Amino acid sequence: MLVLAWGCDGEAAPEDSGRVGMDAGPVETDAGGDGGVTEDAEVGDADVGDGGADGGVETDAGPAGPCPGALPSAGASCGMPGLVCTYGDDPRLACRDRAECTDAGWTVEMPDCAPLDMSACPPEMPGAVDTCDGMVGAYCEYGETACGCTNCFGGPCGGTAMWDCTMPPPDSRCPRRTPNAGDYCADEGLTCDYGTCTLGTQASLTCTDGAWRSTDIPCPV
Repeated sequence: MLVLAWGCDGEAAPEDSGRVGMDAGPVETDAGGDGGVTEDAEVGDADVGDGGADGGVETDAGPAGPCPGALPSAGASCGMPGLVCTYGDDPRLACRDRAECTDAGWTVEMPDCAPLDMSACPPEMPGAVDTCDGMVGAYCEYGETACGCTNCFGGPCGGTAMWDCTMPPPDSRCPRRTPNAGDYCADEGLTCDYGTCTLGTQASLTCTDGAWRSTDIPCPV
């Protein structure tokens, strides 16, 4: 504010308004006439990181097991002789691709199994004694229960075909579906049994040193 004071000589002289030592900086008057005042402010560089415009957050998929993420090439070097890794999701563990680490590198097997026939499944889960003549080889899943039509029951195949159904292991710490050999596991010493010899889905895996290790199950012939 500028105040005019009359000096003794009759001339107007400016008088300080009292705001001393404060640099208010440039001031802009709102052109809209609402009396608003905007002060210039210097904004420093903000470190906003590199999260991206979508705000996405990376999540940890969980610990990885000792096996490569994909089937390794035969002969490629490896550092854990004796380690067996399987790949895929066929309910028959023996039909999944398999790699074993040896002193000479990875050996690889890719079984040539016929695909499971899931085209003729009954709309409702069959009973344990229901017959299924003409449907041998059919494989059906009903939630966590798997049923297959077979005429191989503990000996030479033949005779009346019947449905054989299996459920996941009763221990809740076991995966609901057969894991791959070499996958990560947390419960050391835990053994989980899956499937049945009659359907070729038998598997037994034990958590050893943080990874699932498979054990062969002898089936009657």
